[in-house]
Amino acid sequence: MSLTIPPLPGRLDKWFASDFNFHHLYPLYIRELDFREYDHFYFFNSFYENLPGTCKIDNNLTYSSYLYNSYNRYLYDQLEKMPTGTRLATYHCSEEEAPNGYHLVGTAIDHLLSFWVKG
Repeated sequence: MSLTIPPLPGRLDKWFASDFNFHHLYPLYIRELDFREYDHFYFFNSFYENLPGTCKIDNNLTYSSYLYNSYNRYLYDQLEKMPTGTRLATYHCSEEEAPNGYHLVGTAIDHLLSFWVKG
């Protein structure tokens, strides 16, 4: 799917390309994604539903804290391997969840949306 992003305020506008490919996949398929094919990532904490006491999107799937930690660790490791200049946008993630080497360059939506660049 190709999307066009409307202009963003200030210097954040140059942060995004005018259009991009959006890939949606269930977290259990994250290990099938070849991260080397991409240089920009958007992560919205899709693993959160694995934690006990959270709302579930699909009650037919297996959820556990183990899966939450496993998916997060895998994503962290893959992003850490990416080259300098890789851009990452996160939604509703803490600064502690950003991989080593990524620097916060901006925020939006009351600091819920964060922009990072690997330096």
